[in-house]
Amino acid sequence: MKRLVWLLTLALAACTSPMTATPALTLEATLLRPTEIVNSPSATPVPPTATVTPLPPTATAVPPTPTSIPRSLPTPIGDWSDLTPYRAAMRPEFAADIDQFAEATQYLIDLTIAPDLASYTAMQQVHFVNQQATPLDKIYFRLFPNARTYGGQLPINELRVNNAPVDPRLEVDDTALRIDLNPPLKPQEAIDFTISYAAQVPTTLNDAGYNLFGVYSHTLSLANFYPLIPAHDEQGWHIEPAPQYGDAGYSETALYQVNIQTPADQVVATSGVCEAADDGTTKTWHCVSGPMRDFMLAMSADYQVESRDIGDVKVNSYFWESDEAGGRQILQTGASALTSFEKRVGAYPFTEMDLLETPTTAGGCEYPGLMVFAADFYSDETIFAAHEVAHQWWYS
Repeated sequence: MKRLVWLLTLALAACTSPMTATPALTLEATLLRPTEIVNSPSATPVPPTATVTPLPPTATAVPPTPTSIPRSLPTPIGDWSDLTPYRAAMRPEFAADIDQFAEATQYLIDLTIAPDLASYTAMQQVHFVNQQATPLDKIYFRLFPNARTYGGQLPINELRVNNAPVDPRLEVDDTALRIDLNPPLKPQEAIDFTISYAAQVPTTLNDAGYNLFGVYSHTLSLANFYPLIPAHDEQGWHIEPAPQYGDAGYSETALYQVNIQTPADQVVATSGVCEAADDGTTKTWHCVSGPMRDFMLAMSADYQVESRDIGDVKVNSYFWESDEAGGRQILQTGASALTSFEKRVGAYPFTEMDLLETPTTAGGCEYPGLMVFAADFYSDETIFAAHEVAHQWWYS
């Protein structure tokens, strides 16, 4: 009991630094668009869509593109009301909970990883409903890879609002992208964004943060890799500078569908659940999430995977071949923690929970449905996996 209280106390903290740490799934072969599934009634009507007047260019230029520009933006999705795809990420008894998130922000992302893992391109569609009591005259997207603590580059190539091109403004050291709305977005009104971007990923360790975004030791970690709408409350938009340590993102619960094209040798782990199609040269991973605050992914050709079923939850441990013993111990610790917290706190709602070895310089860090751990722990102490598992109730 004393150990449980200690772990729960630690769970109130964010990412752990080394100083403090001790039914069958079937996804579509292409991105699961809401319009592609028929005879599935919507939980609520689709909110009205706002009209936006294109804005004149601003004085702040978007940074130059470090990688190739994605192909033309796709035709915006016309119907976002069918939430059926997201049920695949939920345990059967929680599948109906998806219907409570009919007005949650939805992200559809087509992501392509470069062969050397050091860059990526993407096309992204976002459906946002104003759930505030007052109109919104602007909306922000966070661009965390531009932060000094991340050490990357995330320039925007093109952005459209309701299919009309706009010129956004960069703020907060290029980590916040402001889009002015004219007219303002009324309460319960919806708006759609289509965005193309190309990013550069750091390849050397950064002494300014936890190294949760970058490719090191043949492992690509992509925390907050995409434009993310931050939380909005009575204080306004939360676009505070990314801290050097701890969790950078503060965002509302959202729903994700993500296609990830990678070199064929990569083993990918993400928030939510995925299926992969392999053509011999590349793999395409089709992933969906349940209601989650953000979407995390990592990959490595060196990953070995071992799994354990805890009821109808599959716990997966991803580890380097050289750390097999530690990977198995992390799996044991994580599975035991899941069992313990379910008994003491409440049921875990998702079908999978992933535990990943990465080169992070934090002891560990939590994301919805996925936790990363420093490689140093795999040859020493693994009890701190329980800390990150606890965050699935106090963060996810």
